[in-house]
Amino acid sequence: MSLLTRATPFEQKWPSWRPSVLKILKQEAVSKDEWQGLFWDVHSVVSWEQHGGETVLNAVMAEVNSFVERAAYRVSNTNGNSALLRQYRIEWEMFVAQSKYLPLPFHAVENAMRTAAIGQVSIASNAKRRENGSVFIGQRMLHVWKAVIFGHITSRLQVSAMELLKAERNGEVIDSQLVVAVRESIVTMGPENDKLEFYKVYFEAVYLAEVRQHYYHLGQAYLQNNGLLSYMEYVCTTLSVEIGKGERYLEQSRGDSMTLVCFMLPYACSSS
Repeated sequence: MSLLTRATPFEQKWPSWRPSVLKILKQEAVSKDEWQGLFWDVHSVVSWEQHGGETVLNAVMAEVNSFVERAAYRVSNTNGNSALLRQYRIEWEMFVAQSKYLPLPFHAVENAMRTAAIGQVSIASNAKRRENGSVFIGQRMLHVWKAVIFGHITSRLQVSAMELLKAERNGEVIDSQLVVAVRESIVTMGPENDKLEFYKVYFEAVYLAEVRQHYYHLGQAYLQNNGLLSYMEYVCTTLSVEIGKGERYLEQSRGDSMTLVCFMLPYACSSS
């Protein structure tokens, strides 16, 4: 007599979960019954199936990866600075919203994997586990975005954002939220223990370098054509304008950095 392999609790439940997971990722409506059932079913699988938490996590993250790969295709195949930033903003704002919403029914997964980790890891290695062992689905979603999208178009995003700011400095009207969305995504996807440094490397440093490059030649020409007194008035006016821009585009008040950059103009450099 042949023995039939009985489906695991996960195998029984996943076909009914998957459509709900996809709806959530796409910001489509999920019924109250679907939503509440997801909480109960996840808890049931994680409680009764050995390694159920890891199995559920892997299945959910596979869907997240597929979703982000499709978003990456749409973003990377968009041409033009404004168009690229606009598509990036659309995809990012949808994704980051769902990175807070999707994990809610899967809280039992996190609890189960934390419990398993505590049982397997010695006290001596607890610090290392806390550093590398995050199982938050939301955090993992952000890691996927960083690897699949941001990691492949970092330079394009930086160049496009700075070109838009250059256009604004030249008097053009721009959609400032396109630049803000890039900054916010960089801050959000940064490592939990070093978000500020990640932001400084991938946004602030690029921003300040663009400010200095933009004003260096303008300042030199202004000094030569208008004399020192007018030039110093120009520096003060420019500084005020750029501090205002910095408050809009930078993550925090960077008055000292902006002052340093704006005064690194021909007169300041030659007199140092």
